[in-house]
Parts: sequence; C-alpha cells; structure tokens
Amino acid sequence: MITSELIHKGLFAMADSSQTENWFFGHWGAAIITTALFIDLNPLSEEAKNAAISRIDKILKSNEIIFKDEPTSKQTTESLQPLLDAIEININNLSSGAHGVIYGALALKAIDFLNYEIPNSYIGHICSVVKSAQNDGLLDRYWNISNYKETNISLSQIPTFNNVYEAALFCLKNQKNLKANQEINNKFHFFQGTKLHQITHSHALVLLHELGYKELAKKGIHSLRKQIAFGDLAPKGLKPHSLQKVYSPFQASFWETEANDIHFYKLAYPVFDLFRTLNIENNERLLEYINPHWELLAG
Repeated sequence: MITSELIHKGLFAMADSSQTENWFFGHWGAAIITTALFIDLNPLSEEAKNAAISRIDKILKSNEIIFKDEPTSKQTTESLQPLLDAIEININNLSSGAHGVIYGALALKAIDFLNYEIPNSYIGHICSVVKSAQNDGLLDRYWNISNYKETNISLSQIPTFNNVYEAALFCLKNQKNLKANQEINNKFHFFQGTKLHQITHSHALVLLHELGYKELAKKGIHSLRKQIAFGDLAPKGLKPHSLQKVYSPFQASFWETEANDIHFYKLAYPVFDLFRTLNIENNERLLEYINPHWELLAG
C-alpha cells in the first residue's frame, strides 16, 4: 500500500513537471517512481526502507511538488495510446539522452503497478513531458560531435543485439573504465552521464518488452545502439575514474546521502531490476563497473 501511494506521487510529479515545458524536470518524478519500485523489488531493512521513503519526501518538498489527490479511473489500451505514440516518437529519434523513452517506460511501469487506476489528466501531461524530450538544447552533448542529430555515426563496432536483454547486458558491462564528467579545452563534457544513460535507456526497453510492448521495445534497439556509439566517444588517453568509496542502495546511508545529482537515487532501480531480469546472481564484477557512477553523482 505504501509503495502504491509513493508511485502515485511519482506519476503526479512527472505529470506536474509538464508545466515547465522542459523535459529535464521529469527527473524528479522519475526518481520518485524508481525509488518506490526499488523498495518494492528488494528486501530492505526497516532502516534502509525508511531512509528511502524519507528521500522521496525530500524530493517532493525540495521541488515544491505538492501532491493533489484526484479521482482515478481505469485506463485502457485506447487511453494509453497517446503515451505509446509519444514514446515511439522518441524511439524513432534519439534525443536528450533518450529521456523520452526512459520517462515513458517508467510511467507505463508505474501505471501497470497501480493496476491502471490513475487520474485521466495524468496521461496528457506525461505525454507532454515525453514529447518535450525531442527538444534538446545540448546538441553537442557527445565528444567531438557538434550536432548528434545531424551526425550519421558508424555502428560497425556496436553489436546488433538479437533482443533487448542482450542489449541491456552489454550496457551493464560497458560501464567498465568509467570516465568522469570534466572540462577539456574550456568545454564541459558528460562522459559519465552519457554512459549512465546507456543503462537507463536499455532498462527502459526491457520494461517495455516485459510490459507487453515487444515490437516497440525491439524497434528501440537501433536508437540505443546509436546512443552507445555516441556515448563511447572520448579523447584518447583519458583516464578512468579511480573509485574511493563504495555506495550500496541496500544501506540507509545511501538514501541519506545528499547527492549533487538526482541520478544518484534514480540509478538504483534500473541496475538491480536488470540484475533480476537478466538473472545475474553473481553481480560483484558488474557492480565494480557501476559503483563509480554513485561516487561521482554523490559529489
């Protein structure tokens, strides 16, 4: 019951962010949804669970998201079609680090968790957020690329992937030797951020597949391959981040961390949901690759 209430608040926060007309503010609703789903997915101690719930409360308060109860109604395939259409636009056109696909898949997962009982108004607002991800103000977000939307990048070094599960496993392994975001020649580059979104993008495709939108998920593999190719670009000789501190979302201290970046909290669910879905029991090596994200995001 608690998880359902939290997920409902996350959907509201994502819908509410449509007022900004900027996809970036969907991060807070997404962080609430992923934190709530992480609580539901994993056996946490009471201390860790309470800390995660407190983190959700802080996210709501810090962004002045005042949750308003609205009457709910049963959503149907027909009523969800506009959201699926908005996701497909983003699947066909890589933009803004695939946030339109990521937000849309998380929204569908949340709606499914709530047994499709949500206010009708949420759908249109979330569609607006998903569509707004097509407006990227950072066309040079990838190393040595002035406008990625107009760049026909080679995919010859990227596996074709037979399915979304193969793609997701590759993205987890591809976090090895993670480079930090940094300034080079008076320009800031998001080396770590682009790698992180390989995980969350691939996880979004897995969510779509698991929810029954298999053709839509399969269609998304091409854009994911492009994102991997762009995200792997970096200057020669750039050293990987040297890990100093390990973070674990199973510890209360993780959720008590006042991180500099909302992705610190948002990453936990995609990572451990993929471990579950891909049946990866011995995940220590992959966590070695992924842990630098949390240290860098903590700031």
